[in-house]
Amino acid sequence: MVFAAAMLRVVDANKNASALPIDQGGSGKTSGAAITAVELFRCYPPLAHFLQAALKEGISATEADFETIDGAMFAAGNEGQSTSADHVHPALFPVLLLLSRLQPVAQSFTDSAATDLTDPFVKSVMLCLKHRHHKVRVMAARALSVLCSGDGGDDAHSLSSRSNLLSRCSELLTSSMSAASSTAFNAQHGLLLAVQALLQSSAAPQVLFEDEALFATVQYLASWCNGTGACPPLCTKIALEAWAHAEESHRRAKSTEHVFDQRYLQAVYTAVDQMEVLSGDTNSAVVGAAQLGAAAGMLP
Repeated sequence: MVFAAAMLRVVDANKNASALPIDQGGSGKTSGAAITAVELFRCYPPLAHFLQAALKEGISATEADFETIDGAMFAAGNEGQSTSADHVHPALFPVLLLLSRLQPVAQSFTDSAATDLTDPFVKSVMLCLKHRHHKVRVMAARALSVLCSGDGGDDAHSLSSRSNLLSRCSELLTSSMSAASSTAFNAQHGLLLAVQALLQSSAAPQVLFEDEALFATVQYLASWCNGTGACPPLCTKIALEAWAHAEESHRRAKSTEHVFDQRYLQAVYTAVDQMEVLSGDTNSAVVGAAQLGAAAGMLP
């Protein structure tokens, strides 16, 4: 109750600011009344370091098991073992929630100190994308889109630029495909949520989606791994929705009758075909299949 009251009084007075989460078809965007990170951390100078410490403590077990986001993020050998990563640290979700409810850093472009205050959170938030708990991954993806400093320009290669974050997610998704484990599947789901959130919060997602590595990765997962079913249905669902958003943005940018990319349509058909195969198998019960089927039926 104290945390909820503090969120309303200090961060954002709009109780419904988050609308629907990204994985339920909503934008996951913050409200216009939310405080910026610069304002928050300048009003409460010790808060930034405290939140960073709390976030690192919350994922300390993850860092111990998988070393670092730049190393063996998908290390094997922990399957079936119970570690502290199996549980959500009390501080982890509240910190991610607070970060996700701030005004996006990209809207503080006139203040050069904004990224100095928020970039230290990026690495830890990306680690949370592969947490075993679904809601932690959802909140981490939303927090990452808030920490993003913009589409690029002169700062295209900065740590928190949208192009750099999408490139990093693409690299990690590619790495995850070589490890068929629950840890890799969790990471695929979280990273795809991050890609979706970053594209949805961009003014020109169709331009970012032209990156060859990102496109190839999303295309493969959107087709349910070329019809092999080698990834969870929820991953295919999010990949299809992210691709559909880029296609729709391309249509709006052209302001003309837009013919959808045949590769996108083929990916949808491939996923639907795989769904039909599973539906005919009475012994098969795949988690997330119903959500994928519902999403595929609503895609343009």
